[in-house]
Amino acid sequence: MGAAIEESRRDIPRHYKSWTLFLICNRNWFKANKQQDLDDLHSDFLSFGDVIGDDNLAVWLTKKHPTDENAIDVARNVAFCRRYDLAPSGGPYIVFTPKYPRKIQIRSVCHLAAWCLRLGEWPKTI
Repeated sequence: MGAAIEESRRDIPRHYKSWTLFLICNRNWFKANKQQDLDDLHSDFLSFGDVIGDDNLAVWLTKKHPTDENAIDVARNVAFCRRYDLAPSGGPYIVFTPKYPRKIQIRSVCHLAAWCLRLGEWPKTI
């Protein structure tokens, strides 16, 4: 299974060929009226992780139970959004990269190192 719910105290595992980060930076996604959308996104994340194979990792950054209202590690998600020059007020984002996520810097090789999909929009290269 390629899905991993990564808790804040842990680093993203390195021994994979690719990583897909589900980044939720927009606090509006944590309002009561978005709970079903958050649950659906988490379900999609798990399904995606089931089909991508053991060499690839889907990452959901959380503090505790993944769909609990206060579970998403917002600070860590926002840090990745800033690193990739994605507006924290946007998203959620799905970022795919064949490079270890912490090695990508927007001002270096990021334009060749990752794909980003803002839900509801066409993919753009970051």
